[in-house]
Amino acid sequence: MIVFVAASFLAFGSQIYRYRFVSTALEKQQTKWVLASLGFIPVFLILGIFLSILGVESRLPGFFEFWNLLFNFLLATVLPISVAFAILRYHLWDVD
Repeated sequence: MIVFVAASFLAFGSQIYRYRFVSTALEKQQTKWVLASLGFIPVFLILGIFLSILGVESRLPGFFEFWNLLFNFLLATVLPISVAFAILRYHLWDVD
C-alpha cells in the first residue's frame, strides 16, 4: 500500500512539474484535468490507510465495506474520466 502512495505522489509531482515548467498555455488547460484527478488518488489512499490503522473495519464492518467500495470505485474511475474529458474537450482524438 505504501508503494502505491509513493507512486501516486511521484505521478502527481511529475505532472505538477510538467504543468508549471514545460507546458504551453493550451497544454496547461489539457493537463489540469489529469492533475486534478491525480490529486485525489493519494488522498483516498491515505484515508484508506488511516481508517485501517484506526481499526474501523473491525468495529464497523458494514460502514468500512461501503466506504472501501466507494473509494475503490472513485480511484478506478477518476483518472479515466478526467482523461476522457480532456480528450473530448480539447479534440485530442486527432492523431497527427
